[in-house]
Amino acid sequence: MSVTERPLYKKSSFQVSAPSEHVLLVIVAVAFLIFHITVGVVLIKPSGGVAAVTQDEPRSSPYD
Repeated sequence: MSVTERPLYKKSSFQVSAPSEHVLLVIVAVAFLIFHITVGVVLIKPSGGVAAVTQDEPRSSPYD
């Protein structure tokens, strides 16, 4: 390779450091919470609609 030729790749002076263990734990905890809230909303939403339909039924009074 002559002096005037450039290499096909250029080394980057910017290096991304690996996140610390604490940061990884926080990311996992937040993802865990978001996942469980999403699953809870999806699973509770249909059963909430069924409960709303049954609330319109007349209730017997315990004092009759």
